[in-house]
Amino acid sequence: MEERSYAAIAAYDDSRRPGERPEETRLLILDLDGIGGALCRIDSAGEASVERILPSPGPSTAFGRLAEALGLEPEAAYALWREKRADANRRLEACLKNPGRDYPALQTAGGSLSCAELIGLYEQDRRLTRQLLEEADAALAETGTDPETLRIVLGGRAACFAPAVHTVRAHFCPEEPWLPDDRFADYGAEEDPALLAPRGEELLRERENGPFGHELALVCLANPGADGALREQLLPLAEREQGAKQLSQAAYRGQVYLTARTTLTLSIDGRREALALRDWGIYEGLYRVGFRLAEKKPELCFQRSDDETDVSYIPIKV
Repeated sequence: MEERSYAAIAAYDDSRRPGERPEETRLLILDLDGIGGALCRIDSAGEASVERILPSPGPSTAFGRLAEALGLEPEAAYALWREKRADANRRLEACLKNPGRDYPALQTAGGSLSCAELIGLYEQDRRLTRQLLEEADAALAETGTDPETLRIVLGGRAACFAPAVHTVRAHFCPEEPWLPDDRFADYGAEEDPALLAPRGEELLRERENGPFGHELALVCLANPGADGALREQLLPLAEREQGAKQLSQAAYRGQVYLTARTTLTLSIDGRREALALRDWGIYEGLYRVGFRLAEKKPELCFQRSDDETDVSYIPIKV
C-alpha cells in the first residue's frame, strides 16, 4: 500500500469518529492484504499524515488459497466470503477460543470447508502478520507512542476474516483478545474493509478540490481622488469559493513598492494581520502580488516586476 493510501485511511477513520476531535490522534493502520502498515497522525485540524511506513514481510495469500480450495476466481471467493462471513466468523471464533474443536464453517454448492481448514489456509499469513506486528512494536517504542492510547485500523479483505483479526487483537491484548477494545476501529458489519483506502482517497480529493473558505486581500494605500488624501483599498488575492486546484498556481494582481523594511497589512476574513518582510529576502523594488496553496499550505507570492523569474514565497496563516 502506498503512503497516500495510509493517509487516506487515517482521514476516513477520522471522518467516521463522532464527537469532538482530540488535539492529536495516533493511528496504527494495518493492511492485512499487503501485510504492511504505517504509523499515522491526525492533528486537531483533521489533517492526516504518515509518520512511518512499516516494512512488509510479504503479501497475504489467504484469499488466494481460499479461492483455490473452492475452485473459484479470487473475486468470486471474496464475494462468497462477504456473503457468508457473519456465520462463518462466529464458528471460527468459537474454534479459536477453544483449540481442538472443529465445525463446518463455509458451506458452498461444491462442498464445505471446516474451521480447521480455514485456519490452516491462514497459517502462512499468521506468521507474516506476527512479523509485521513486531515491526509495529519497534516503531511504537522508537516514536514514543503509547499502545494504550493508539487507534488501530485494520484494512484489506483479510480484515473481515476472523483468524486475521484474532492474530492482531491477540498481539495487543493476549489475555482476552475477544473482549471489546475501543482502540480498534469498528465501522459496522456493512463496511467493507477492502474499500477503506478508496473511500479515504475520495475524501482527500474532496478536501483538496473543495473551496478555500477564506477571503484574503492586501490592504493598500492609494489616492483615488483629487483631494490628495490617502485611502485604504483592498487588493483581492483569494475568495472563499475558489477551489484548492484553482489556487495551486499563483495569479498575480496589482503592483506594490516594497523594501526589506516594509510591513504589509493583510485582510483575512475581515480581520487585519501584519506581515513584516524583513526576513524573507525582499529587496527594494516594484512587485506584483499573488497567492497560492502549495500542498494545501497558503503562501503569498511576490514577483519582481522587472524579472518574472524572481519570486519570493512567504507562508501565512489563515
